[in-house]
Amino acid sequence: MVGIPVLAHRLVQIQSVIIPKCLPEIVRKIDERLKVSVLNLNKLPRILKSEADAMPHS
Repeated sequence: MVGIPVLAHRLVQIQSVIIPKCLPEIVRKIDERLKVSVLNLNKLPRILKSEADAMPHS
């Protein structure tokens, strides 16, 4: 029987292998979404006069 500390240590080892492989893709996706959000924000008028001004226009 294997104890919890041994299982926890093994899990940390597995995570330390997986995270460096996945992290670059996660960062890339976050950057893409951030760029889209910034572009959408930049399309909004600087001064909102109504609720309609706050709605994105396609």
